[in-house]
Amino acid sequence: MPQLMFPAVTKCCRIGSRLFLAILFSCMTAAVAESAVVTLAWNPNPETDIAGYALSYGTTSGQLTTMIDVGNTTTYAFAIPDPTKVYYLALRAYNTRGLFSPFSNEVATTPIVPALTVTNVVANLPSPQPPGTTITFSATATGGTAPYQYKWWISNGTTSTLGRDWSTSNTFAWTPSAPGPTYTITVWARNASSTIDNFDNPSAKLSLSFAIGSATAAPVLTSLSPSLAAIGAPVTITGSNFGATQGTSTVTFNGVRGVPSSWSATTLVVPVPAGTTSGPVIVTVGGVASNALALTVNAPPTLAPVANQTSVRYTPVSLQLIATDPNGTALTYRATGLPPGLSVNSTTGLISGTLSRRTRTYTVTATVSDGSLSSSRTFTWTVTR
Repeated sequence: MPQLMFPAVTKCCRIGSRLFLAILFSCMTAAVAESAVVTLAWNPNPETDIAGYALSYGTTSGQLTTMIDVGNTTTYAFAIPDPTKVYYLALRAYNTRGLFSPFSNEVATTPIVPALTVTNVVANLPSPQPPGTTITFSATATGGTAPYQYKWWISNGTTSTLGRDWSTSNTFAWTPSAPGPTYTITVWARNASSTIDNFDNPSAKLSLSFAIGSATAAPVLTSLSPSLAAIGAPVTITGSNFGATQGTSTVTFNGVRGVPSSWSATTLVVPVPAGTTSGPVIVTVGGVASNALALTVNAPPTLAPVANQTSVRYTPVSLQLIATDPNGTALTYRATGLPPGLSVNSTTGLISGTLSRRTRTYTVTATVSDGSLSSSRTFTWTVTR
């Protein structure tokens, strides 16, 4: 362990009746700190009434804010509070009457520089990827002296090839041409001033395994059933190259991701997700997107308000229900609670007939449907004498 030597020449003088001790350090040096403890050593003062020595230190020269009474000794193992910082140190002697000498000249520790270490290597895409995909790897390093230099290697499990020679860039882009389950990407790092063609130390090297799968055949969509569906309604997608299980594959409805309820290589069943609007349905397998098939999101028909009705018994009456459908789907009509003698045409929405003799007020509910979604209106129909 390195030592700091404090050869001392002492002298004393009197100022009035007060003894003033002065320690003159004529040769003081600082050694490189190699651990969290540095041993200080100095020559003893010749005075017979020396009681001990006080060590003061701080992180700014001339501002030694912390003091340690090291006792009446000539060596001291100083535990460096933070080995990465510079500490300035000086001694004072004190006698049995509590009088202190002035500070010696200062010595300084040399901070420990942590070894260069590659802490992480990551890829911008998940493993595996198909051949022809460009994958970017990034390295993170700490310690040492920046700016760091990096060198990248590619191994297929048998041979290693140079991916990128030394540079200050911590990224490496690789476009594999052949599949392989055991590729390893390795990065070497060295300090800014280094010229050795090797990693700086064992911790300045790190590898990441990455698989390149066989080229993925694009999924193909052949049909949607139904192609007009409401939110939440299941849609059956038929085609090929979907894969036996979903894995990381996705289905989107005009950009909104769906959650399949079943999955096979040729058939998917996926409820239309909330927030979907009419547009393309696309299946993506292994990062490869299918062709698109159009899905129209079914919206409910609208039935116009119906005014309350008053009619005389025994008279023929007619009332036309008016409805529209935003998707242009054919509509059917029905009505409940009609006065006796009246009925609704399910195709045209015309309510007609001859009222019976019963006089009272009836509550009628008229409904229009597109076969999936419906809309209703309620009104009263009063039959009088």
